[in-house]
Amino acid sequence: MKALKQLTRLTFLLLFIGFTSCSDDDNGPTPPEEDLDNIVEIAQATPELSSLVAALQKADESANNDLITALSGDGPFTVFAPTNQAFADLLAQLDGFDSLDDFSSEQLQDLLAVILTYHVVADAAFSTDLSDGMSLTTLQGSTLQVSTSGGVFIQDATDVDAQVTTADVEASNGVVHIIDKVLLPQAILDGLADIILMPITDLAIGNENLENLVAALVAADGDLPTVLRGDGPFTVLAPTDEAFETFLDGAALADVPVDVLTNVLLNHVISGEITSTDR
Repeated sequence: MKALKQLTRLTFLLLFIGFTSCSDDDNGPTPPEEDLDNIVEIAQATPELSSLVAALQKADESANNDLITALSGDGPFTVFAPTNQAFADLLAQLDGFDSLDDFSSEQLQDLLAVILTYHVVADAAFSTDLSDGMSLTTLQGSTLQVSTSGGVFIQDATDVDAQVTTADVEASNGVVHIIDKVLLPQAILDGLADIILMPITDLAIGNENLENLVAALVAADGDLPTVLRGDGPFTVLAPTDEAFETFLDGAALADVPVDVLTNVLLNHVISGEITSTDR
């Protein structure tokens, strides 16, 4: 009898375990976690980042670069990804560049790689990790500054910040933040005239030390800004803001007669291209 009671209890226990297991199975199997795409795959699948994908491909045409492979690797990376419009805005500022296909030489493709690696940080920084005034070191070697006043903004070496328009696109190897501007490091701005020849007027406008020169060109006769945007070639000996302050000696630029100002400026322009190596 005692053995029968023990057998009955054992049978009941087995039936209970079986019932519990069947109840769990009724909920169905636990779905597997969804695999995330890597950063390159996310860019390829995002229509507004097609220019970024094209830029990576163009840079990789140089034997010196392999950015697509790098950004498909383990990471983790943070990528500030410029939109198609951001690339269009950059191309509009470059003389003679209508599309990314114009980065047709190895030198220009390496330049493009410098720009692109300036958008990559070797760590995963989600929006909650970004704080006002934070400095981020990029793969290019220069730093970006974060501003969180009125949104999330990324400060490069220019006077115009990029705004994060879509944050925290999670990837298997990091995170993507979509921005509305192509970021430019100081190294690119310093070497821009040697590689991408912008009109002289636009170079002056983009240089914070030549603000008085730009103002003088506008104030002078003869529409000099338009002239210096022409075919040329010209050599301009460009006075800095400090040089203008010495010339003005406390007076305002508006106090200088227009004909005098025009002649002063024309004396700084030479017809023809003369470099520092010319004798």
